[in-house]
Amino acid sequence: MLTATLLLLQAPTVYVSTLNGRDGASGDLGAPMASLTEAVRKVEKAGGGIVVVEAPVTNPIREVLDAKAAVNLTVKGSNGAEWFMTAAETMKGWEKRGDDWETTWPAKASTLRGVWMGSAPFGKPALLRPVKKGDLAPGTFSQNGSKMRVRLSNDQDPNAFGVQASVRRACVWVRNGGGKLTLMGAKMRGGYEGTVLIRNDKDGTKVSLAAQDCSAWYGESGWRVVGYESETVLTRCEGGYTENDGFNLHGRKNVKNVMRLLECRGIGNEDEGASPHDDTEMYIEGGLYADNKYSGFCSVGNAYAEITGATFRNNHSAKNDPTEGGISFKGNSRGKVVRVKLEGNVGTPVFSANPNTLTIVKD
Repeated sequence: MLTATLLLLQAPTVYVSTLNGRDGASGDLGAPMASLTEAVRKVEKAGGGIVVVEAPVTNPIREVLDAKAAVNLTVKGSNGAEWFMTAAETMKGWEKRGDDWETTWPAKASTLRGVWMGSAPFGKPALLRPVKKGDLAPGTFSQNGSKMRVRLSNDQDPNAFGVQASVRRACVWVRNGGGKLTLMGAKMRGGYEGTVLIRNDKDGTKVSLAAQDCSAWYGESGWRVVGYESETVLTRCEGGYTENDGFNLHGRKNVKNVMRLLECRGIGNEDEGASPHDDTEMYIEGGLYADNKYSGFCSVGNAYAEITGATFRNNHSAKNDPTEGGISFKGNSRGKVVRVKLEGNVGTPVFSANPNTLTIVKD
């Protein structure tokens, strides 16, 4: 007990600022670092601790928070304030090519599922959807390696707008087998593998993330889990306006990755608000899952899910799948739905491919 107390007392607090931080600074309160990566490595080397970030919306963090050490690490805003990260950048240097405009995309990823136009990354921009073959219609884009083409509505010049694309894999990458990352107050945008990527590549270890009052928008998914064992606990967090799911949960065969969503919001996504796959487990308590192109919630494969007291509103705008609607249990997935609210969803309010494996409690 004494040893644990001494370690807690010795755990450092390191300060980072995008406004007045300096490379090579000590990271003390009066001498913040400029680099979040440098601060995280300093805390990891010390065996764990706290990083306090000052990064306003006008000057966000433009690095990946890579939590890869088996330590307890907390990253939070200065004086409890929100702090901002982006994995997306405004594409510049557009040149006219027939009806389209072309520029170079500087990142290295196989495929982008979406490009955003407007006030990205911190407003609510319009999504440009991908076209794999043929001519571009207004409101679409195509990608061929490092070349990107867009065609905006009314054939507008993209140089006059904030056309944004993800250039980093994620804002946060959690691969801390044996450790735990705690995020507080982070407002994150973009990420071509997910805005927050929880990926455990080491069998026999467990990756852990806890987040409070954070948002993950405009990425491949908001919060994306893959790989070996992990636990993700999110409280009052948002996964929204993504190219896939707000909360996307995967795992290797027979690996029961767990995600707990407490009063969270999955809104405006191109697929589902929340979606567990494979052999994973998802537990949803309260919150809102609304305005998603397909279901507010959809489980796939052998996933197990319990949903209690959440609201599912105005989902399945695609209107093209009778198995979609408010809540959908597909494949061999199973679970329990308790006292949920279903409002204005298109299609089936609650669908189950195997009704005998789903318990529904209305009162």
